[in-house]
Amino acid sequence: MPSRKPEWSYSHERPDQVRSALQKAIRRGETDDALHWLVEMILSGEEWWAWRTLLVITSEDVGPAWPEGPAVIGALYSNWRTTSEWLMAVHATVLLCRAPKSRLVDDALAAHLLGHTKEMARPIPDEALDLHTVAGKYGLGRTEDSPRGQKHWWDEAGRIENEQPDPNADHYKALVKQWWAENRQYPDAWKPGDDHKPKEAQGAPYQLPLGVERIGQIVKVPGNRQGDIWTVDLDKGECDCPAFGRYPGPCKHVVAVKVMVKTKGGSRD
Repeated sequence: MPSRKPEWSYSHERPDQVRSALQKAIRRGETDDALHWLVEMILSGEEWWAWRTLLVITSEDVGPAWPEGPAVIGALYSNWRTTSEWLMAVHATVLLCRAPKSRLVDDALAAHLLGHTKEMARPIPDEALDLHTVAGKYGLGRTEDSPRGQKHWWDEAGRIENEQPDPNADHYKALVKQWWAENRQYPDAWKPGDDHKPKEAQGAPYQLPLGVERIGQIVKVPGNRQGDIWTVDLDKGECDCPAFGRYPGPCKHVVAVKVMVKTKGGSRD
């Protein structure tokens, strides 16, 4: 377990600066400098923090340029935890200095964190609404025993890129297509029992937000994102939100509006 980080390192340097020097030396492939700063951390009682740095560097600075890197560095870390030998950290540092580098992982994380706003939310793609989802199975009729569901699976949901040719894979894929077309069923023993089925959602039901407006049988409901307004038609029992029609039964807006009308007969503002 990590201990409290010291205020000063073995040579009276700031620990954060020593850690930064270790990472910068590895980034530049400066093996001797990297080992100097590694040993400085070890002598300062920061061996666990040194390992944390090496593990982070494996993804942050090396990334996909060395696909086997996480497994190799992870194995050395595991060996260190078993033996407490400093050799493993030195071994890992030398390998990381010599490894090809890529900043893709860290830059991708930063880009998505900075750009992951509600205003930039992406809709669920059609290929995701397959026979394994409630919307695909019940709302769109994409079941495994229907031509629609089978075609969607093979053309969209089950399609992969960079697939490697394999005679066994082609053989089994052909069998699945044939037996699906024959409407064969999976054995009952394979199917999950009642105790494995998802339980009904716990907690309070959906509450209508502030700002709901009702004009006759039309009710306007503010959405989660700024500017979204969903329209509920009480006569038809319909809503224009993206969830309506994808799932069996009415959406949460229709249910909540009907409860509001029944109990209050008005609007919530």
